[in-house]
Amino acid sequence: MMARLKTLAKLLILLTLLVCAVWFGTFHMNTAIRFQKYTNTSVVRLQEMGREVGVAPPFPPNIPHGGMLRPVGEVLQQQWARDLYLFLKTMDSKLITFVSANFEYTRQLLNWLINACVVTKMPCRNVLVLAFDQRLHTYLQSKRISSIYINRDTFIMLPNVRVHTPSSYIYLIRFAVMRVINFWGFDVLSVDLDAIVLKNLSALFDKYGDEDIVGSVGHYPFDLNKKWSLTLCMGAVLIRATPHTELIWDVSANGTIQDDQMTMNYILNDLGMEWHQAKTPNEDYCVQGFTPQGLKVTILSNSIMCRSCEHTYLGTYYVWHQLASKSFEAKHQQAAKANLWLLDPQWNYTSDSKKSLTGLEWLDSLFQKSD
Repeated sequence: MMARLKTLAKLLILLTLLVCAVWFGTFHMNTAIRFQKYTNTSVVRLQEMGREVGVAPPFPPNIPHGGMLRPVGEVLQQQWARDLYLFLKTMDSKLITFVSANFEYTRQLLNWLINACVVTKMPCRNVLVLAFDQRLHTYLQSKRISSIYINRDTFIMLPNVRVHTPSSYIYLIRFAVMRVINFWGFDVLSVDLDAIVLKNLSALFDKYGDEDIVGSVGHYPFDLNKKWSLTLCMGAVLIRATPHTELIWDVSANGTIQDDQMTMNYILNDLGMEWHQAKTPNEDYCVQGFTPQGLKVTILSNSIMCRSCEHTYLGTYYVWHQLASKSFEAKHQQAAKANLWLLDPQWNYTSDSKKSLTGLEWLDSLFQKSD
């Protein structure tokens, strides 16, 4: 009798495993089919634009080139791209905001999320964190914060590319992610962790609905700053999904400069960008640029997206992005000086990981509210 029970138990276990395997395989097969259908739709979209798929446009003459990033078709088959696709399928907006970090910058990331999602009330469901290590990704997933994990050694770059610095990995990966988001028809707002959102950015960008790119004032690369008296800062930049920006992505993928701000501004220069000062809808001065191909870029004034920020004028800024050294201590001090460091100083990863709070409720619990 006992032998029969043991045999029956084994059969039940095998049957359970078989059912799970069939379900798992069916789920992933359906996901792959939907993913491929979405990819094919993107290819059709490019063809409707009059673009030949897989063929790069004429390359600007002054950009060193030879190729850095793999073709979009190869990138789309990687796991992080599939995870990104599943995230985009849940969106109720065409605008996706993303920030990137590794575990070392968890405190700065949490402070950014508190400012953006709790205080400014930016829709957190449309915010994506690009996690450069599994530990941060797992932590955010446990707190129901949207995140995709992308290893810096992932096959985004071509095999013969030698990455110069750790920062170069970040720039190249961010470029690849923004390119894929645009390729699938979504607008993307890429924001540095020290670019703190203070007001509703969707309302701001709606005023510039005809622009392909909207960003803030930069002064690097220095040679172009000398020529133009400003450059486009990539620390808080909106890039819309248009045929003009697709041209930029094609060019950047085939270049060899491993700095996103240098790459973007050199491409704008080689495309013949001409800048003109104009008044914005709220009477602040901004600079608008046009290329012969029809690309439109607006660089917002320092009173809207500040780089040289006055602490007494926080109420006028949409984004606070004070210049500081790259160290965590320097950025923490700048934010604290402006009363924008809102993460509870008692926050601790070990104890916080054990808490059951998730989402906005969790972020609100980390908010150090003033007395």
